[in-house]
Amino acid sequence: MRALASRKRKYYKTRSAAKIALHVLLALVIVVVISAVALFFGLKKYIVTDENGLRLEVPFLSEQSAEAPPEISELTEE
Repeated sequence: MRALASRKRKYYKTRSAAKIALHVLLALVIVVVISAVALFFGLKKYIVTDENGLRLEVPFLSEQSAEAPPEISELTEE
């Protein structure tokens, strides 16, 4: 009877390298997806649509923000 009980014991088995790699890969994918969603919602107010499609106009990355703003006469010319 005692021999039967010892066969049912479960011993600790180490995880395989492939399983660890899959867990790390899954964690990286989750981080990338969460970062992409956060960037989308964070930069949502800077996304501009026009006849050419979508573009991102971030004020602190544009070269025009370093220059003086355009004159009113330049904006009203045809």
